[in-house]
Parts: sequence; C-alpha cells; structure tokens
Amino acid sequence: MKMIMKILLILSMGIFLTGCNEKISPALESSNSSTTVPTALEPDEYYFRVKNKSNQLLGYVLHRTGSTFNPLDPKCEIKSTSKLSNTAYYSDSQSNPAHDNKTYDITCFFEAEELSLNFSGFEFDIEASPNTCAYVGYTPFSFYENKPGNSTTTYTKITCPDEITASGITLGKGDALSQGADLSHDLPAAGTIGCNDYVDTGFVGTGSGGTYGRKKLSVADEDELCRFNYEDTKCDEGEITIQDWSISYTAATDTEPESATASLDTRKIKCGGDHLNCVNGPIKEMTGFTGAAFTQIYNTELNKKFENSYKYEGTFPKSNRKYVNYRKNLANPEIDFEDSSSLIAFYASDYIFSFGTNTSFQPLVLDLYSRNKLWNKITPIISANDILDETYVNGYTAEPYAAEPYLGFNGHRTNPFYTFYCFDQAFDIRAKIRMMVREWDRTFPSTSTTLTYLSDVGYENDARQDYPVGYLSENPGDPDEFNAYNDIMDWDDYLFMTRTPGAIAGTTVWEPKTGWFDSSLFQAY
Repeated sequence: MKMIMKILLILSMGIFLTGCNEKISPALESSNSSTTVPTALEPDEYYFRVKNKSNQLLGYVLHRTGSTFNPLDPKCEIKSTSKLSNTAYYSDSQSNPAHDNKTYDITCFFEAEELSLNFSGFEFDIEASPNTCAYVGYTPFSFYENKPGNSTTTYTKITCPDEITASGITLGKGDALSQGADLSHDLPAAGTIGCNDYVDTGFVGTGSGGTYGRKKLSVADEDELCRFNYEDTKCDEGEITIQDWSISYTAATDTEPESATASLDTRKIKCGGDHLNCVNGPIKEMTGFTGAAFTQIYNTELNKKFENSYKYEGTFPKSNRKYVNYRKNLANPEIDFEDSSSLIAFYASDYIFSFGTNTSFQPLVLDLYSRNKLWNKITPIISANDILDETYVNGYTAEPYAAEPYLGFNGHRTNPFYTFYCFDQAFDIRAKIRMMVREWDRTFPSTSTTLTYLSDVGYENDARQDYPVGYLSENPGDPDEFNAYNDIMDWDDYLFMTRTPGAIAGTTVWEPKTGWFDSSLFQAY
C-alpha cells in the first residue's frame, strides 16, 4: 500500500511540473476581458473620384461634363459632407433620369491631344475616402474590333455520278433509294430538280430560321464556313455538321432494272473560336477578364483611403480607337442630324452647326445604344429576327454577336465607358462615375470653356477638337503626310452615323450609315 501511494505521489508531481512549463494561450488569458472592435472613423468629407496621374508635360485635362461645372477647377469627383448611400443614389437617378446634372452619377471628359495620347498613353487613379465604399468596382471601356458570332448549322453535300444524268433518273424529295436511304429532309420537292443539279458538290444550308437556299460550294471552301474566324483571330463559337451523301448508280441488266443507292457520312467542323478573342480596349488588360462588360471588384479597408492606379501605354503607330471611347454623334439625343458624313460633301452643312455650343453630354444615349435599346428603354434597335445575318455567300446564314463595335447582343454587350462604382455591402451602387476619353486634332484652345463643348466642329478653321474631315490639311498645297489637322483616326473619323431626323422620340434610331453587321465597321484599331 505504501509503495502504491509513493507512485501516485510521484505521478501527480510530474503532472504538476509539466503543467507549469506549458504556456497559456493569449485567448485564454484574456477570456475574462471583452474584445475591442475598432471604431469606423468619419472623414471630414466623403469623396469618390478619378484623378489624372499622367505626366504633367502632356497637359491632359480631366473634368466633369457640362457648362455648370467650372472647367478651371476640373475635378472628376463626387463629394458630400454626409455618407454616400444607395438611397441617395437611387433618388438622384430617379429625379434626373436622362441628364448629366446628377449628384451621385456623373460623367467626366478626359481630354488629350492626339499624338500625346497615341504615343504616351495615359494614367489615372481611382480614390475613395475612408469608410465611404464597402467595395469599389471598375469596368473598363471595351469594343469589338472584329465581328464575333456563331456559324453552327448543318450542310448537306450530295455527290452524284454522271450515269444518273445520262440515264435520266431524277431523285426528288421523298424518293426512297435502295438500302432505305431517304433524302426527304435534304432535297426539294419531287420532280423539281434532279440529282444531276447537285454535281460539283452542292450544299443546302439550314439554320434556326429554316432552309436558306441551295448553292454550289467546293470542298476547298469549307474553312470559310466559320465566318467569324479571321486570319489571326478566331471568334466563331460554332460547330458545323457536314452530311456527305454519296449516290452510286447501277445500270440495268437483263434481269434487274437500273437503280441508285446512297450512303451517308457525317462529320463535324469545330470552329474553335471565342467571342472574347474579338474584344479590344482597356478591358483586355484586366486580370480575370471574362467578358466585354467585366467588372473588377476591390474590397476596401476600415479607416483607410482606397486608391488604385491604372496606366495604359500608347498604341503608336496604330490609331487611338483602343482608348478613345467618345462618339459625338451619340453624345446628346437632341443633336438633330440626318447623316454625319454630310460634312465631307459640303463643309457648311447643318450637321456641323447642329452641335453649336451644346455642352450637355447625356450618357443614356450611348448606354441604351450599347444595350440594343431605343430611347423608350424597351424596344430593341435590332429585333431577334434581324440578328441572323443572311448577307454571306454560299447560301447559308450565321448568327453574329455584335451589330457594330459598340453594340453587342445579350451576354455579348460591350461597355462604352470607363465606369467606376462605389458599392455597398449588398452590391448596390452608392456612387458612379463614367469617363469619356476624347482626343483633340489640334492643341487645346486658349480658353477652357471650349473643353465643355460636345464638339467644336462648327468652328470651321478654328476647330481644334474635331477638325472637319473635308478639310484635311493645314496647308492644302503641301503634300506632307504629317501636315493634316487630323493625323490619327478615332471612331467619329470613319464610323459615320445616321439619325432619324426631327425631335427626339421613342422611335428615334441612331445607326451606322453603312448599316448593321457591315464588316467594314469592325476594323482592328
């Protein structure tokens, strides 16, 4: 018994000593005290803004649109002495649905002279005061530099022997051939056309809208069936089925009449493209880019100012279309013109002077346009029945995903702005800034008031922002290629627009002069 007691005593002492050497966790040490949560500090002023961070020698100007905002104090910002909220944003949007005088939803012009922007690019910051935005979002400008689409369809290829022509056999719709083959879903009505008419490999193209005609197409042309694949870029998401019918002929014998048999071989052509391959603009430089309207989300930190910088390199010697998103023909619904290319034919045109000194940029025009909506916000500009493009040769139809560089359909729409969002925790908007980059064909004017105009094209020889295309040279007698006023192309220089003339209405249509889906509209920048 005594021995047992000694063992227990030694064991208990060992446990005690071991326990003394262990460290007590901080959590246990402070288990009887309360954890202090940092207090969210209120800044002296709440702001959400974009700041020009480009080299000052470039002389760029970033300012809010509209004549009511002093261009000598060119701040592109939303600020308030009280917290920004979704309620205030919503109320502001409802009270000013179409105009540029909102408080929490503003638009800014980033002004740059053409060679500086082209050669040096530009840089800016997104900033938010502490505890102003729970999250900050940025959706860069995007456009389609080539037309994306889907060429999915089924083609029937019929190869007929010469003997059928010689014998006078006519294979028509519904005619059952030997071995049970039936071409009823591929050939026209019986008696209207013979198999010999398909010699040289004819195709019958079918799509979601039905059968689109019968054309002869050589095997060498099959690569062209993926109509949205280009030399260096594959933007066709289609898969094409080719049905190869081979007709064989057996001459009559003493015991059997002449006959024709058919065999079918089906194969597929995968176009292997992606519509994202045809997207261009600053959005292509975003990490995680997944679509032309992709928004990058950043979380903010408690009591810390949010700041993020973006730098876009120049595109020299290419055009400025990669960055210049401004289109004056879609800047205001009340600019009443019928044909924006009229200034080429006649300098003193109504189009040129229709802009005057108008300063009211209304982003809703461009926003609705990019979403395929008329001014009534309901009616599509291009209906579903018009989307199938039947302009191609070889008798088939393909489905494009965009009607022009800024106008994509459904999940393929673009973002025509540089858009900055201040979000709350529920993904609702507290504040929004749209930025339009504009290039000037000549140096900035001495008076900053002109910076607020939608266009100064009506200033004739004094025009600096939009020098008329019809008057290309500063010195018409000098053939030097660098002697033009407008040396570097932007969207308005080659994509001419038409507009339903008259007062703005829900049925007013803005449209490229050459029409929708025209491949010439989609020019690599």
